[in-house]
Amino acid sequence: MNVRLKSNPIAYRSVPYAAMLFIIGVLQVSFFSRVNVFSSVPDLLLGAIVALAMLEDERICMIAGIVSGFIYYALGAAQSPAYILFSFAMSCLLPKFCRSFPSKSLRSFLIFALLAYSAKAIYDLAEICVSGNVGIFTAFFRLCLPSFASSMVFCSVSYFITKGAVLLFNKKIRNERN
Repeated sequence: MNVRLKSNPIAYRSVPYAAMLFIIGVLQVSFFSRVNVFSSVPDLLLGAIVALAMLEDERICMIAGIVSGFIYYALGAAQSPAYILFSFAMSCLLPKFCRSFPSKSLRSFLIFALLAYSAKAIYDLAEICVSGNVGIFTAFFRLCLPSFASSMVFCSVSYFITKGAVLLFNKKIRNERN
């Protein structure tokens, strides 16, 4: 690893999470786009941001939020680049909520995922309504609600991938320090 990167611990610790987010993004766009649950593609990247907010440092979560937004937009899953700002806003707010629950269990994750996916449904509804192509009720019942439901069904995939990566990478950091 580059000496300059190792001297900045936040950047050093963020690189593997960026790779993990890219893998989750590719998994979302390739495999889960073919899984037809509620006629919608689940948002695994937001689930990974929720898991990172619970398990990692707030600054790493913010970097991951920006990276996640760029990946989501670059892979064609987002309609506008405004999703990058939404993802960053979620990565700034979620760690503050996660501090109120000291538990890092799957149950706590599902509660925070419910909040995050609800916010995403509101974001999607606003984005669809601003475009003016679909009415608000049609957008909510045919697009936002199915997206919310499919994301909640598959969000535990993001939790387990992220938790495994956090445990693996934190163990590697501890071994390098010794």
